[in-house]
Amino acid sequence: MPRRIKWLLLLLQLAACASVSSTHDPVVLRDDAVGPRPDQRQFRALRSAELIATQETNAADAIAKLRPDFMRGRMVAGFQPSEVAVYVDEAYLGDVSVLRLIPIDPITEIRFESSSETFARFGLMCHCRGGAIFVSTRRR
Repeated sequence: MPRRIKWLLLLLQLAACASVSSTHDPVVLRDDAVGPRPDQRQFRALRSAELIATQETNAADAIAKLRPDFMRGRMVAGFQPSEVAVYVDEAYLGDVSVLRLIPIDPITEIRFESSSETFARFGLMCHCRGGAIFVSTRRR
């Protein structure tokens, strides 16, 4: 009898540890400490050629067209979504509203990072509870 109980407990532990397949679209960004899965990394960055191809004049409109999830804040403990911070050449600029002021021409890359990645980079004082958009320009 004790042997059967051990096997039953082992099976229960294995079942609890089994991974559940996700029905989410692979483009969905996860906000976790581990970071994105390798197949998601390509969706977290926009290159200059992609931005120019949109024929938009500012970063906000191009991002809205190509990766609208970048501009949506992440839910924090079931409350309102938090604001997404915007950094230009590693300097904090504000929330997503400032993206309308950034022309497409000088941009080399736009990248999204989760709040956990941004907190690890800038510390707990960053304005990045909803994640952050990093804009890199040729002016660096």
